[in-house]
Amino acid sequence: MHAIVLYEPPQSETLLLTNRAVEFTHRSASKWIRLVPKRCTPSLGALTACLWIKYNPILNATKTTLLSYATTTYTKAFVLLFEDEELVIRINSHSHLFGRLTLSNSTFSDNAWHYLCVSWASSDGSWHFYVNGSLASQGTGYDVGEVLESDGAWVVGQDQNSVGSGFDHRQAFKGFVSSVAIWDHVVNITNCGLCCQGNLITCPYFSSSEVELSDAVIVNDDGPNNC
Repeated sequence: MHAIVLYEPPQSETLLLTNRAVEFTHRSASKWIRLVPKRCTPSLGALTACLWIKYNPILNATKTTLLSYATTTYTKAFVLLFEDEELVIRINSHSHLFGRLTLSNSTFSDNAWHYLCVSWASSDGSWHFYVNGSLASQGTGYDVGEVLESDGAWVVGQDQNSVGSGFDHRQAFKGFVSSVAIWDHVVNITNCGLCCQGNLITCPYFSSSEVELSDAVIVNDDGPNNC
């Protein structure tokens, strides 16, 4: 079993981001953000995903999808979701969920922005959750040896039942999202700060080169003011 070497981002990967944010005003299958990678998504044996969110679990249902990645083989290749006041991960459509960062209602129900990051590595099944730049939960041994297929679709705010579509309002997100970043390796977020540039996806501006937005979401300048 190989030890995971945490990637230390250089100064050049820290961005001064804008204050742009996307608002999902209510749970709907017509509200989504499709992320545009800087290059085709390779097969992934590890990943890190970060984003700013303003989210109230009291106002959302028992299952709320924050980020999903779908491929032709597995429409749930990677899903980051809130379920029954826990933050969990799903890999390659497996029925078991892992990660399970238990959230008190006060963690996200303060009507404030929070920086949320998650990482996973196939080599030893290690996973990490970070909240506001600090390690909040970690573990090993989940989905060891699994690899996410290449050339899938990344969507914020919806679970995908087909690649890039097939959304269900019962699993949709309600809240605000800003500054999405995704890497194709494990990143030590404690050494990266709260505003890092992903090597696969970086989305500070929500411009047409970074995302495809549904007409039903609202882009505004009410972001976290921390970047």
